[in-house]
Amino acid sequence: MKRLLLLFFFCFSLSFVKAQSSVYHSFPGAGALWRENSGDYNCNCCRDYQVNIDGDTIISGTTYHKLKWAGIIYDSPNPATTGSSGSYWGCQLGSLYSYYYLHNSTSIYYPGAFREDVSNKKVYFIPAGELTDTLLYDFNLSVGDTLPGSYTHPTIVSTDTVSSIDSVLIGSIYHKRFNISQTANPGPAYVSIIEGVGSTFGFLGILMPPFEIQNVLDCFTDTTGIYTTPGSFCTMLSVNISEPSEPEDNVFVYPNPGEGKYKLNINGAAVTDAVLEVKGLLGNTIITMKIKENVTEIDLTNQPKGIYFLRVSDSNGNSAVKKIVKQ
Repeated sequence: MKRLLLLFFFCFSLSFVKAQSSVYHSFPGAGALWRENSGDYNCNCCRDYQVNIDGDTIISGTTYHKLKWAGIIYDSPNPATTGSSGSYWGCQLGSLYSYYYLHNSTSIYYPGAFREDVSNKKVYFIPAGELTDTLLYDFNLSVGDTLPGSYTHPTIVSTDTVSSIDSVLIGSIYHKRFNISQTANPGPAYVSIIEGVGSTFGFLGILMPPFEIQNVLDCFTDTTGIYTTPGSFCTMLSVNISEPSEPEDNVFVYPNPGEGKYKLNINGAAVTDAVLEVKGLLGNTIITMKIKENVTEIDLTNQPKGIYFLRVSDSNGNSAVKKIVKQ
């Protein structure tokens, strides 16, 4: 009897997984974030960055989801840690690689927007400044199919084939994964595209066998769960924001964590001329205001759940930073 029950549950589990992965899982319209990195052997440069959905826009009468690129660009290796040549490969936040480079610049910009044709299992991308979109992903594929030309897959550079199809678990949902190999040189898959996620080379990463240049998806996260590429790190990037190692005892924010409404309490001398700033995880400014009282109300009810940073500074150059968590 026990064996029959185990066999039943085993078969049921297989059927459940198959049923889940056979259903098309579309991309989220909000709340998604792709954490990525890239490196170039020729220039000894690399980038730590992330891409997130930043609201919607209408272009030529069609609604698209806007993307925001935010990250750190390293294009000057640090000879003090890499040797006299200053040469090192790779750049991943959370690994040692990032610290081998001199911090060069930060950047936040709009690369373009995307829309999804769910019924045909296709995603289209429209670059910034253009009025016509182009295919980004086609998930209506079977084993043996040729990967179509797209924004991220120039067929003039590489002709590739779907070598196998399986699924990956994100949260409690299985998403279909298409593993891609070169047509001319069949072998292990060099990249995968995943329903609702994109490519393991990054959301806009070029799909071609890596040679001296490589883009990597470290992880993808949305409201349902998180996917981490095997062997990668998954640390969300904070741009242009630093958090103190020890909190200042005279500055308090409560309730924290909270649901959107907070109070800032500054103990000690009366506040006469100070500036309050609240920034998001990507470095975007949400609130900027002058404060002249020791207790100030902060309203983040219209902001999504997540982590925010509060900075208070005065005319004497003193400042304090606090992390706020909205649940």
